[in-house]
Amino acid sequence: MNHISYIMNLIRSFIPLRESGKCFKALSVSICFLFATLTFLSSCSMINEDLKPCAEEPNTFVNVNFVYDYNMTGKDLFDEHVGSVFLYIFDSDSIFRYRRVLHKAEMTGGIDFSMQFDTTELKPGQTYHLVAMANGNHLGYTASLETPGFVKTDLVEGESRISDYIIKLDRDEDGDFDFGVVNYQDAYGNNQAMIDTVWSTKPDEVQTIQIPSKEDHKPSLTKLPDVNVDVTIPMMRLTNAVTVNLLAPNFEETTDPNIFNVLVYFPHGNGTIDFTGTVYSYQPLYYRTLRKNMVLYVPLSERGSRADGDKFALQAEFGVSRLQMNDESSLQVRDAETNELISEIPDFSQFLAHAFDYYGDDGQEFLDREYEFEVTLALEETGPNDDPQNNWAYIELKVLDWVVRINKAIF
Repeated sequence: MNHISYIMNLIRSFIPLRESGKCFKALSVSICFLFATLTFLSSCSMINEDLKPCAEEPNTFVNVNFVYDYNMTGKDLFDEHVGSVFLYIFDSDSIFRYRRVLHKAEMTGGIDFSMQFDTTELKPGQTYHLVAMANGNHLGYTASLETPGFVKTDLVEGESRISDYIIKLDRDEDGDFDFGVVNYQDAYGNNQAMIDTVWSTKPDEVQTIQIPSKEDHKPSLTKLPDVNVDVTIPMMRLTNAVTVNLLAPNFEETTDPNIFNVLVYFPHGNGTIDFTGTVYSYQPLYYRTLRKNMVLYVPLSERGSRADGDKFALQAEFGVSRLQMNDESSLQVRDAETNELISEIPDFSQFLAHAFDYYGDDGQEFLDREYEFEVTLALEETGPNDDPQNNWAYIELKVLDWVVRINKAIF
């Protein structure tokens, strides 16, 4: 019996009752039964060879990747340089909803910082904003807290907003960031640590994604293919390593390297940064030296062609947060005993960019792409024109394989 014949017989069954008082009641029951039958016959669960099976809803996956090619080489160095990555997910109202963390030390079978989410985590039809922060310590965030570095804001799910996420440099009570010698030993046996390297999402490149809803899928009687939403978050390094070589005629191997303090001063501070890498004015900040040693110095322009130097230099190493063209920073050399300012390079960030002929907006891009700077300052006893207050004879700067020499520089 086909479906049509079955329905017609059902209708005929209550026609003889039209003379009876039971007609209305029978009709009502039959109509209700008719609708129930039609629903049952249209169901995919009905065993009938004439009907095709209903299509299953496709699975939706969000694949998140990270890239760090915003450097002077132009190569993606993310997997090589990054030790841990933190992904923060905010809803369309910029409310914090989810965080995922990956540590290189926990990876097996190769380095892979990509992340995948499904609709149990990111709901269909919803819009999300993705923000990332990474640090260089391969042992993870807990271990990075044992080194000098940034402290991340604790976000509260469902309450914190995207604007609440900032990182701050840990500093001493005087507001200075004292690198000194840290009681920390990593997997490589290093007992001294620079500031932990930090990356953020590049400014103006916070990624926004829309998760497809069920209504976005075209009707189909067959299994629809899975939907993959791919997103790549570009990263920018926020921290820099700076090496300063100080030359003087009377320096010897036995010279006490602590006779001078070499530091970088930020009058407006640069130790408070938001999720886009924007630096906020907080309080004046000095970066002190991590390590100071007397080294046999080879001029930057001659490295690679000669192995040994013929004079000694006081070499100071330290790290600083993001350099900006308008930060009014200065590189200072002070007498360690009296704190007297011996000499300085004002507008240090601009000086670095200008030395390599980067100006304006291009200068800021240069400062953001480069992360290792080496500066040599040659100090004469009397200085140019026998003026003891202007005593820098020449300056050399090195970035990658480029060396710039500025002769007879006076500050």
